[in-house]
Amino acid sequence: MKRLIVVMLISLMLLSGCVLKVHNGDTKPIYPEAGYFTWPVKIDSLTPTFHWRSDMKTLSTYDFAIWDDQHIGFRMKSMSPIYYKEALSQPEHKIEAPLAPNTSYLWSVRTRSGGKVSAWATYDYYAFAVVAIGWGTNLPYRFKTPDIDIIKDEGADMKTGQVKQ
Repeated sequence: MKRLIVVMLISLMLLSGCVLKVHNGDTKPIYPEAGYFTWPVKIDSLTPTFHWRSDMKTLSTYDFAIWDDQHIGFRMKSMSPIYYKEALSQPEHKIEAPLAPNTSYLWSVRTRSGGKVSAWATYDYYAFAVVAIGWGTNLPYRFKTPDIDIIKDEGADMKTGQVKQ
């Protein structure tokens, strides 16, 4: 009976299409959220404010980094970030210099507490569909900046790229 239930549940997942995300580390993204690694989350500014939440019980500071996404086989340990800030006291950070328009980036955050530095926050995903199964592990959060034409059309501040609401 248990085997039948397991087979039915797996069949249902495969037929319906399902994506499971598992966050690694003690921080989780709020904005931009963790989308799918193959489709970056679209943001509305070239100078976004990133937000995350922490599960840390003790007072800590945060390190924040952005990496260029113009490569194959991303490995955070082997690549230098294009933007890095450490000792942030709040679980948010506004980018100080505009990012390039219509460009994909990767971001993550880690905590520092009592002389200990956590690993960069990442996530794993497992996708089930009718014809395919996919997965990825230890992935940073991927986002894409707005297209410059969209920014111009919406009357945004061209220095910051902030789209007016």
